[in-house]
Amino acid sequence: MNDILSGGLFTVFAPTNEALQKALEAYGQSIDFQDSGFITNVLLQHIVSGDAVYSADLACDTEVQMANDETNTITCKDDGTIFIGGAGNDPNSLPEIGTPDFEACNGVIHIINELIIPR
Repeated sequence: MNDILSGGLFTVFAPTNEALQKALEAYGQSIDFQDSGFITNVLLQHIVSGDAVYSADLACDTEVQMANDETNTITCKDDGTIFIGGAGNDPNSLPEIGTPDFEACNGVIHIINELIIPR
């Protein structure tokens, strides 16, 4: 993971504390926190490496390449709400991008209300 995060621009889809707590309650019994490969995969599922992707760049029904080489799908509702989901997310309950476009010195951060679940 150090090579991926060694420099350049990044986009981070950052779950809220509540999202992490909800995921822990939902998946806690099945998560092996001693498995650093699993934890790394989940973390990289929330990062786009090499590019600052702003909300205006998130086109509906497109895929975003994540730092763990999986793709997340952007889904939109008619009211303008934007969601992002991984292969392991329930399609009927995707993470919502609640607060987009926080500027960072090396990219952009979008706050999401659920954890993005890889395969």
